[in-house]
Amino acid sequence: MDTNMLPGNIVVLIGMAIVGIVSANIFNSWTKDKTEKYGYTDPPRHYTTFMRFNLYRTLYILFMLAGYLILLACPDLIDILGIDISREMAQKIEDQSYVWAALIIIGIVPNFPVIQTWEAKLRDKLQDYAFIPFEAQRMISILEDDYNAFQPESVNIQVVIEAIGKEKNSESNFTDHRPNSLRHKWCKLSYLYTMIGKRKADREFTRYINCCDKLLYEKLEKEYSELKQDIDKRIEFVEDDVKNGATDPWREPIRTETDKILNTLLKKCYQLISCGILSTEKLPQNRTTAFTYFGLCPASFASATEINWNTVLKSSMVIFCSAFLPTLLYYYYFTYFSPASLPRIFPDNAFEALTWSLIGLAMFVPGLIGSTLVDRLFWRQQVKRGQNPLASDNTVVHSFLAGCIGYGIALAVLVLNKIFRTGPLTGISRSMFLFPLLPAVSSSLTTYFLESRETLYFKHINRRIVEVVTIGGLSALGGFLILLVLEKFDMPSMVYIAVTAGLIGASVGYTFIEEYRIHMRPEKERRKEARYAISEDAHLVLDDAIIGCQVVSITPSFATINTEVPRSKTSARLKLKSLGEIPVIVTRRNNRLTVLQLLLDTISKNKLNTYLQKTKEAQPGWVEDAAHVT
Repeated sequence: MDTNMLPGNIVVLIGMAIVGIVSANIFNSWTKDKTEKYGYTDPPRHYTTFMRFNLYRTLYILFMLAGYLILLACPDLIDILGIDISREMAQKIEDQSYVWAALIIIGIVPNFPVIQTWEAKLRDKLQDYAFIPFEAQRMISILEDDYNAFQPESVNIQVVIEAIGKEKNSESNFTDHRPNSLRHKWCKLSYLYTMIGKRKADREFTRYINCCDKLLYEKLEKEYSELKQDIDKRIEFVEDDVKNGATDPWREPIRTETDKILNTLLKKCYQLISCGILSTEKLPQNRTTAFTYFGLCPASFASATEINWNTVLKSSMVIFCSAFLPTLLYYYYFTYFSPASLPRIFPDNAFEALTWSLIGLAMFVPGLIGSTLVDRLFWRQQVKRGQNPLASDNTVVHSFLAGCIGYGIALAVLVLNKIFRTGPLTGISRSMFLFPLLPAVSSSLTTYFLESRETLYFKHINRRIVEVVTIGGLSALGGFLILLVLEKFDMPSMVYIAVTAGLIGASVGYTFIEEYRIHMRPEKERRKEARYAISEDAHLVLDDAIIGCQVVSITPSFATINTEVPRSKTSARLKLKSLGEIPVIVTRRNNRLTVLQLLLDTISKNKLNTYLQKTKEAQPGWVEDAAHVT
């Protein structure tokens, strides 16, 4: 078949389909270097979960498609990167560049070692990210750094004490979180080893443990048994040195060696637990509960604020209307008042405008994915720096980057289709600059209105509009430059619809996601909780100040203080003598009262419930009002 007889855009789409299908199959195979180094026999799919594997396989396909389009856009790269290419072959590549670019990028043509090396390194890197051991290693590092994460249950402690001996070990050794306590580390190791043994028979739990080390449990079992024989003597020897105040230098190597052995075995336990939990718990919010089975409650694994889907679904129509109505107004304005300046790519009738907005609403999903990825990225970075992610206010940054990701997806549609318009670009640039901003701004204001009227503060609205305009302008400039450089083919109107719908979806998602995850008030959930009237002095820690206040009422999820918080502040930390320091988010301001949403991990929730119950029993005048909403 002579590809020159087909329209250029059709050939490009066929080439992209071939590259995508072949790349999906290639990603499930090992590179030569990794096969020689590790001796893998099973395909990569067996070393991770279905969703995780397909996520990184999709990224691999997108990179391969980008490489294919780069070769099409810059055919001179084929001559530069190729080795031992004859003149006849070079002429054939130039005439049939659509087909040859696809064959080169998937590695069929052997004359391009640079591209093949790049592809192998990319595949290795993405496969490493996709594997369970990579995610497990992140969990292991968190568990190693968080000394207070170990919170064992009393019932299981007694079972472990029976196994390792009552004479030298007590329940207090399990709760003593001193980092340098050898006795505590030994008790923790014994507890984790015992709990892992209970789950060892579960095939689902042990499915991905072999990804880390096929003999990991056998090695742990052997080394634990060897250490158990003389661990008491080792610890007593070092503890006698401490009690007597001796500083014999020859005792220190024994302490160092014992500590190293304990840390190594603890890491293996963490590895077994992390791989097992990743294989059984598909959802991140369920992994926190799974860790508590082993007595592990790390603060950084605390469940994030859940999305109130009831509110989201009910408000989706309002958000849709805020994106659809400006579309109609914009369309009718150009149609009736300035038809000569109507861009060629704009919908021809109201039905197309409605379809356009529906697609834009559907594009909320990529915005949600982008926001989640950014949230996880910031979460990891803050945990590495030893910060509490819930205690800082990254709402604006998260939503800003989520919008950028959404716009990036839209612009990727432009590049991946490799279909560009010839002639003047005035109409295109006008549409990309102006059109997405209308639903973006209206969605922004609608979101704030749905939250509460008090948040319609001029500075907040102004800041939001500036951010939306900035994102829209940057994305429009990027799209304009792409069209300016690569203007070879006609772009059908459906591609314009998809691109602009992506911009609408990103705009909606930008103002929609974080506001509903953090700032929207779940009224129905709050009505279900009892409000307890108390009077306890506290301190509200802001970025630049500490404000004295008094907690006048509290629920398991919210607290009300008798102090006004500056409108520019949306997150803080509440310090209570009875509960310690709790990350909070300002959800409502009413006269001189401020309602704070409590961001609690599992341990803090249990502590708060115990505190409420004890205070209720101790105070005869305790007030409980389940009907009142603060």
